[in-house]
Amino acid sequence: MTYIHNGQRHSDYSEQYMAEQGIDAETRAAILAQRDYELATLAEQLRTRRNQLLQQADNLINNAIDNGSDPQALRNYRQALRDVPEQEGFPEGVSWPVLPALT
Repeated sequence: MTYIHNGQRHSDYSEQYMAEQGIDAETRAAILAQRDYELATLAEQLRTRRNQLLQQADNLINNAIDNGSDPQALRNYRQALRDVPEQEGFPEGVSWPVLPALT
């Protein structure tokens, strides 16, 4: 995420950096509030996508059980989906688990 100040794009949100750039306290507060809002919105969007994938995984696990297949790889995938919000860097950096091959 970045912000623009005096026509330049910045990605450092530290108070020290913004003060060094001559950004006044009120503007710094507004920049940080906007960043917090954008991060919360992104996190909500990612959780919605994760929940959709969890529903799909649950259906695939149930189908595997019904068909007599081993659902363990799907269970591991489902757990990895559950862990997405705990990843370092969430929500700005997400590494989505890969759906295992269905047999």
